[in-house]
Amino acid sequence: MRRLCLVSLFVALLVVGCTKKTKEKTDPRQVTTGPTTKTSEPDKKTGGTRDGGTKAGNANKEKDRERALKGLMEQAKKARSANRKDDAAKLYRQALELDPDNKEAQRLLIQVDPTEENYQLAMSAGQDALKKGNYRGAVNSYNAALQVRKDDRKALAQRKRARKLLDDAYQKWVKQGNSALAGKKFKEARTAFDEALKLKADDEAATKGKVAAEAGLKPDPKEAPTRRRLRAVRRR
Repeated sequence: MRRLCLVSLFVALLVVGCTKKTKEKTDPRQVTTGPTTKTSEPDKKTGGTRDGGTKAGNANKEKDRERALKGLMEQAKKARSANRKDDAAKLYRQALELDPDNKEAQRLLIQVDPTEENYQLAMSAGQDALKKGNYRGAVNSYNAALQVRKDDRKALAQRKRARKLLDDAYQKWVKQGNSALAGKKFKEARTAFDEALKLKADDEAATKGKVAAEAGLKPDPKEAPTRRRLRAVRRR
């Protein structure tokens, strides 16, 4: 009898265990009805979605820029037709802030404001000077552009860049000259300081360096008699 009870208890426990496992397998909360799709997560930095929001935002900004540019060009045209040249010039400049390389806006701006040609020529000269490594010339050109358009953002930015390149080049030549002086390579040092002075005329550090280099190149007066005696010996 006791053995029968134990067998019955074992069977009951086995049935309960199987039932529990079956429920776990068929729990509707764990069943997927199809392939999962990945949703775009919001990007905290851009406010869009990581997989496409940024591109869409950039496209919208470009459309807004083009729409604003078109509106400014149309307003400028009306102002020019009404002989309001100052207003037209102002609108063309606003258009060029949106699109600095807009050839039509540049051409029409010169028509309503002849001094604008001087600005554009100065900016072009500055760009050419930068390409050739003539940083001092570039700074002068951008200064000329700013005389026509005071506080022009593009001219200010380009002048700042040219000044930075000028200073970097100057420091490079001065460093090279000082290094040559330390190694008693006076001719090389003089050349380096000459290049530095081309960038910053009358600069104190480069001027002192050049003077030191030239002093090193000059023969010592005390050695002159010895050299003359050597020449006399060789002639014999």
